[in-house]
Amino acid sequence: MRKWHWYSILVVLCVLALAGCSSDTSFEVEDIKIKLVALQVKEDYTEYEIEVKNAGKIAVRNLNFYLSFPVITTNGTSENPFKLEGRADLNRPVVIRPGEQTTYTFRAPIQKVFGDSKLLNFNQPFVDLNGTILYKKKEIPFSKGMGLGLVEDSDKGSSSQ
Repeated sequence: MRKWHWYSILVVLCVLALAGCSSDTSFEVEDIKIKLVALQVKEDYTEYEIEVKNAGKIAVRNLNFYLSFPVITTNGTSENPFKLEGRADLNRPVVIRPGEQTTYTFRAPIQKVFGDSKLLNFNQPFVDLNGTILYKKKEIPFSKGMGLGLVEDSDKGSSSQ
């Protein structure tokens, strides 16, 4: 009887150990990395190439990526409701699996649309990535927004023509 008791405890411990080794499927929005890789100022437009990398353990799906220029106010800046939608180098719907990345391109006809406007902060654009993850057969939405900070990064990959 005692041998059976020890074997059952050993089996339970093995099952618990194997359950603890299961893959982690948690999602952290911080695992989505956003990086400006190129900035080109042309006569008719400014083009931004922004890389989105999934450093997490779960695929991100149905991605939409937007860029906007904050409105300058007397107290700083505020959100601009007018946004540019990025064009991904992947087909729609955009899916980025763990360890993969894609590049979005934004063409902003700044001079044509805004002229010499001093009402918008063109040096600090804001980006917003929206998408979903699949969890237990349900699409769970997420969003990640951030400023690009081009004043500090303006010498990286930029060129004027």
